[in-house]
Amino acid sequence: MNNKGKIVTAAAIGAAVGTALGVLFAPDKGKDTRKKIKDKSNELANDVRNTISKGKEKFASIVHSNKDAGIDNIDPIL
Repeated sequence: MNNKGKIVTAAAIGAAVGTALGVLFAPDKGKDTRKKIKDKSNELANDVRNTISKGKEKFASIVHSNKDAGIDNIDPIL
């Protein structure tokens, strides 16, 4: 993984942890806090799915461009 990927991963993890701590320490009723946690988890899950999807697309693009460059022994795993 390159440095950009590590930075993005660290930022995403930091944001998730910060959000979770903020929600847990917020002075709301339990029901409201659980709803916030559920909503934020769903949001985070969607962000992860989108990031993985973009990564797969980029990987497929790289594989395709390598094949176009004459490197035929690379098979996509997607």
